[in-house]
Amino acid sequence: QSGLVIGATRISPATSAEGSALVAGEILVAPMTNPDWLPTLRRAGAIVTERGVLRAPFGPAIRAIAG
Repeated sequence: QSGLVIGATRISPATSAEGSALVAGEILVAPMTNPDWLPTLRRAGAIVTERGVLRAPFGPAIRAIAG
């Protein structure tokens, strides 16, 4: 899915527990994602990442969110 999102940004949480501070619709900016962040990723209006990791690719996380 693509589109334009305008909103507040939140820089990557250090832990999945810190991700609970992300308000629904905020733009999450992170160097990479972690599968433990799925609850946080679902609330994000958009996700911006710097890179992916072979063992934790971003694609499966997006498919899990899109359901």
